[in-house]
Amino acid sequence: MKPFLRPPISWLLLASFGAPVALSAATIAGHIKVDNFGYRTADTKIAYFTENPGTTIGVYNASTSVLAYSVPAGDITGPVSDTGAATVINGDTVWQVNFSAVTTAGTYYVYSAGLTEQSYNFQINDCVYQAPMSATLKALYYQRCGCAKPAQYAGADWSDAATCHTQDAACQPAPGCTFPNNYGTLNLMGGWHDAGDYNKYIGSTPAGACATWGGDSGEAIHDLMTAYEWNPTLFTSFQSNIPESGNGNPDILNEAHWELEWYLKMQMTDYHVLSVVHALGGGGSSPPSTDTQTRYYYPPNGDGEAQFVAMLSHSARVMSTVSGMASFAVTLRTAAENTWNAQSSGWTSDDFKFWAAAEIFRMEEALGGPASITSAAQSIVDNYLPWNGEWLNENQFQRDWGILAYMQAANATASNVTYMKADWGNLVGDIFAQNDVYNSGMHTYDYFWGADEVKMNYALDLLWGAKLSATGSYTVAQCQQQAENFLHYMNGANPLNMTLMTNAAALGASHGVWRIFHEWFGNYSPTEGPGTYSYDNFIGKPVSITDPLYPYFAGVDNFGVSDSGPSTYGPPPGIVPDGPSHGYAAQPGYAEPPMLAGEVEPPYEKEYRDWDYVDSSGVSTVPWIVNETGLYYTASYMIVASAFASNSCSLSTPTPTATSTPTKTATATATSTPSLTPTGTATPTPSFTPTSVGTPTNTPTGTVTPSTPTFSPTPANTPSWTPTLTPSLTLTPSSTPTSPFTPTSTPPKGVVFYPNPSDGTKPLMVVLPLTAPSDVKVQVFTTAFRRVKTQDFPGQPVGVPVSITLDDDWGHPLASGLYYVVANTSQGRTIGKLLILR
Repeated sequence: MKPFLRPPISWLLLASFGAPVALSAATIAGHIKVDNFGYRTADTKIAYFTENPGTTIGVYNASTSVLAYSVPAGDITGPVSDTGAATVINGDTVWQVNFSAVTTAGTYYVYSAGLTEQSYNFQINDCVYQAPMSATLKALYYQRCGCAKPAQYAGADWSDAATCHTQDAACQPAPGCTFPNNYGTLNLMGGWHDAGDYNKYIGSTPAGACATWGGDSGEAIHDLMTAYEWNPTLFTSFQSNIPESGNGNPDILNEAHWELEWYLKMQMTDYHVLSVVHALGGGGSSPPSTDTQTRYYYPPNGDGEAQFVAMLSHSARVMSTVSGMASFAVTLRTAAENTWNAQSSGWTSDDFKFWAAAEIFRMEEALGGPASITSAAQSIVDNYLPWNGEWLNENQFQRDWGILAYMQAANATASNVTYMKADWGNLVGDIFAQNDVYNSGMHTYDYFWGADEVKMNYALDLLWGAKLSATGSYTVAQCQQQAENFLHYMNGANPLNMTLMTNAAALGASHGVWRIFHEWFGNYSPTEGPGTYSYDNFIGKPVSITDPLYPYFAGVDNFGVSDSGPSTYGPPPGIVPDGPSHGYAAQPGYAEPPMLAGEVEPPYEKEYRDWDYVDSSGVSTVPWIVNETGLYYTASYMIVASAFASNSCSLSTPTPTATSTPTKTATATATSTPSLTPTGTATPTPSFTPTSVGTPTNTPTGTVTPSTPTFSPTPANTPSWTPTLTPSLTLTPSSTPTSPFTPTSTPPKGVVFYPNPSDGTKPLMVVLPLTAPSDVKVQVFTTAFRRVKTQDFPGQPVGVPVSITLDDDWGHPLASGLYYVVANTSQGRTIGKLLILR
């Protein structure tokens, strides 16, 4: 990353914070990483330096450039570097600077006199998570299908006044597919566009079907329902400026209602549930209303039907508590029961069926359902696994959601709940064991396509542990703190210093995402470049937004592409991309950067680029590995942020309008000692839902007017009290999982799949850098984690690749689509992604 330096300015600072001395100009060079949104007043606050900051570090008021706090030498630790498997994650040597003693609300930056460098601005106030949380919820509105997105709700910059995908009103079965019955022409309008494309999913198409398509695995609805369950008071008065706003129901449930109505349309009269609505190929035009491709529906499958039952059961239980949604909740419950009764006996006994059983059991228990369902569902849950020392995995979402549902059921088998909580405590310990120098590490195998979603699910696992008293050897406060550390990572406390959501400037944070792989807001190929609607309007940073480190890559890469082109508006705020991912550099034909000199692969958390160019072959630049968006990525951020949002703050989400948020670098004058000096220490026990410890003395400014909306948070939106406690948590992992499923040594590095993407005609070669001979098991999963192939290689020698044919276990060729490839050896496990394009 080559920094763009600001023009020099004069600084007067305190030498060792004593007499004033003139120093060199301050710049933003990217060596100081903070949460670019900021921190709550009582939060632990850590700045991460990737250059030696020296001992003279101050926190400055961004409005006046007056020193607010000088960091004591004892609160500067480092240098520290990761060891073991974590060395491939970020590759940084880091100094951690703790400035938790700053608790007065305001806008600040961190400055190092030794580096003559400052951080981006950030806020300290108890409402700091409100803007990104509400923006990520509003971002789901832009994914709606089968409706117009007029300026009244979408904002003039991002509106699409005509209804999109009206062709779905006369949807036909996908050609060449086999269906249980003749369903004919169906009206399947509605729902959400799953990701960067315009397709819609309930899970994935069946294995061996006429085409393999996979998408949403239930995360978005699950997260919306869970966020409301966690804190209904937070969302009761929330207005996200969508067409349903003001109808008396919480807008978080109004948004989910849009998707659930489409779920109901996908249920047939025989109670099978269709899996996917998809065009025969990829692509689409911008805006969505101009996309006229014919789209087809695809056959049902057991995992998708189980997902349908799980989501409708969860939603019926939650919505039954809201008077305005009680009738719809009955509809959802009836639909879930019908598919369960008619089809569940034919489903494979896997994580999806387990999840459905847990959710329908909890729903029927809560709503007084029939014993025929509760007894059968409970039997499935109780007997699915031994539930005694079972190893849990952070990215096996459906299994984890089923466990969570069952642990909260009033009549769950007590002994199994006890075992599940113990297993969850081991999961918490495993998360802490992956900690890195940015306090947000994951298993190396979790840095694949969609790593941001997995980051947020690590945080969710910790928060659930705190809520259910399943924290293992850690405390509730430690789990909450570490969960917030993952949120800090997403907000800029990461090796790239990036706020990992689109147009963060409109929300008050710097250095956000300006280019995403998205048919509407990021449509960029040789035939859809400059001069086209998506490129000119949405791809790149508007010139009105100031960012000293933009463009993130200013040169021209091996495809002749630069990231410096501006757009008129940029994408709307709040959309979360895949994020930094090892999968990017593992692909052939990658664009540079992020590759290092000599074609050396960078650390996983630096495998990212603010870029969305698709080359003429459509398979070489693979931007979607890091830059595609997904409902589930955005929703997972929203729920984690909601856990740290305050009920005392305004949550209204006006239609956003991008505004510049330049970093202030006015002349600094300091003529006295720091105004904040720690006078003691205290060890708080952070509450799960933050509450006020004082009474705000000012009132949030800005009135939401639907006809002329704005989205520009200001420091005046913050309370003015100062909490008296300063966190002093030290997170030191003290246990390591001992499950037999734990890798026995460092997972192999540098695993390579080729050819990838593949046309499916040649075997897939899997190169594992084994250090000793090992039995190898290679498994292929759909994106809904349905296993379609297993192949064993006993006594695999060192240095010899394994070869698997691209057909499933039933002899059918794997169709075009995305798959997970899991390789298990005695030296660990790796997970990668395979793209087949026949």
